[in-house]
Amino acid sequence: MRDNLSSQEKKWFSIPIADAFHHLGWLGFWLQVVLAFIPVSVLLFALLVLKTSAQGIETIIEVILAYGCLLSLGFSIFWSFRYTKLGRSLAATTRPLSLEKITKTLWLGVTVNLSCMVVTVLVAIGAIGTMLFRVLTLPPGAIPLFDQRQGLNLNTNQWIVPLDVVWLQALINTIAAQLVGVVISLLLFYRVNHIRNNRKKEQKLEN
Repeated sequence: MRDNLSSQEKKWFSIPIADAFHHLGWLGFWLQVVLAFIPVSVLLFALLVLKTSAQGIETIIEVILAYGCLLSLGFSIFWSFRYTKLGRSLAATTRPLSLEKITKTLWLGVTVNLSCMVVTVLVAIGAIGTMLFRVLTLPPGAIPLFDQRQGLNLNTNQWIVPLDVVWLQALINTIAAQLVGVVISLLLFYRVNHIRNNRKKEQKLEN
């Protein structure tokens, strides 16, 4: 496959690809922004209100991974927005289009989102394991939910507090947002190859 398209090929290739990058990029961007609302809210609540980390994170490594998940989510949202900018560039440029650049951009989006999603899943497994351990260590007949606003003098490390459940929801939303990034990148990659293969078939028929 050639990396650069000729000037004659530019029109039929750039316009449909630019449209795909523009529409799918905005779709992925807004879906990820909506899904990122809960994770970002949990982070702001922990920093500004509690001035500590979420209750479900108990080790320094887990804290680092948790903040890393949020940073990766921000990168995923930025990458979807970058697709929209790339779509505008493809529609407006007068130079031959570089397929190599498009392919690298898409594969980078897939790789980063997949890697971050794996890390987020591991963090979620750790958080669920911690909650399960708390439940299993409770005495028979105890209620595992505890409202901190009651001011009871209990060791809350042995209880599941409401913020723990919200933290799990934040992890699920983060995984879903990163999955959106993967799907959008794969759809764009499919679209690029589909248009390219169709053009090759048309050229064979013309010859």
